[in-house]
Amino acid sequence: TIHALFDNHAALRRTVTPTTNGYVAVTESDDPTVARTLRRHVTQMRERLESGLGARMWDPAYAEMRRHYSDLTLTIEPTEKGLRVTMVGRTPEAAKVAQNHAQIVSKFIERGWPEHGVEHPAVNTTPASEAKPPEKAAPTQEGRRETGCGQGCRLRAIAK
Repeated sequence: TIHALFDNHAALRRTVTPTTNGYVAVTESDDPTVARTLRRHVTQMRERLESGLGARMWDPAYAEMRRHYSDLTLTIEPTEKGLRVTMVGRTPEAAKVAQNHAQIVSKFIERGWPEHGVEHPAVNTTPASEAKPPEKAAPTQEGRRETGCGQGCRLRAIAK
């Protein structure tokens, strides 16, 4: 679904309203297929994160989001042409992570594929050794941890 959204990023429009502890974003498309794909993608990502997995773990901002996910509340509401997402952080650090995520998704929609391979900075200064680890992660066949961004990313993460 994410590839279809990058392919059709110009068909999406997004408004983000920052809040004191997160954000509210409305993302929509006049193309019903793109709108359905958007809804499916956001639901899949929520299910993935709630299961203990991550996405784009090679990207510092996404790795940080995974670490803080248990302190985030995500509400997804369908709209006629897409959805409204509200993300609230229960800690000041999680609120910053939520707002950073909103900005990154907006860049994906604005720029499309050129933004896909960009590493985005984390926003908190907590050393990784002090941050909460993911609640659970699925081991791969070789016993390595799945990074959630495809074979190329797994290989890049293992090679480092």
